[in-house]
Amino acid sequence: MDTILRALLFGPICAVLVLPCVSLAAPIASQSAALPECRSSTLTAPKALTTQTMGEETYPLISVALGEEGATILRVTIGTDGNVTDARVETSSGYPRLDDASLEGVKSWRYSPATLDGKPAACTKEMRIIWKLTGDVADEARATTNFISMSKADYPPGAYERNEQGTTLIFLLVDETGTVINGAMIRSSGFADLDSAAMNIAATRWKLEAAKLSGEKVKTIIPLMIVWSLTGSEH
Repeated sequence: MDTILRALLFGPICAVLVLPCVSLAAPIASQSAALPECRSSTLTAPKALTTQTMGEETYPLISVALGEEGATILRVTIGTDGNVTDARVETSSGYPRLDDASLEGVKSWRYSPATLDGKPAACTKEMRIIWKLTGDVADEARATTNFISMSKADYPPGAYERNEQGTTLIFLLVDETGTVINGAMIRSSGFADLDSAAMNIAATRWKLEAAKLSGEKVKTIIPLMIVWSLTGSEH
């Protein structure tokens, strides 16, 4: 689960998050500099024992909501036991969330180790992790994200006259009674006053119905895209 979602579920109330996106996953300490390439002619190459792709379930939820795609190139070390003992990003996908998920995902991959003169040997290899939203995943993201257009009356004082517009992405944590108990801004509109107004409106204006799982009401996270547009906002 994404770190921000964990913060929503278990952390203090976050009125507005306007923080730079930083890498949160801690890569295993680098130890690959002196090791041979896994495809070296002196080695018998390791063989994959598990699937070497990231499934839809590993796609960070926030990245799905934001439509983030790309390729993360990793340098990984496969140890003598066939486990990934080291991983680091060589080329970023452009999105730290996807890079973090790549580092986390390869930790569970397993191999029969490379061998040198019949004995297990550690080696390093480059891995390209592709993050691509398929039609099903993209459709689900669109279906589960609520797009709400703000009217001129919703604009904070002076913002409309300054021609401010953009889209604020918010995640709300809703409890079993339909009450908003927490919220976080995931992407800014580019204007702090619009973002603040979006958070206030989302937390106070609407009565929400609690989600159900097997007939029981449960907490849920609801993504909202609050659209501030000068066109069509006269109503």
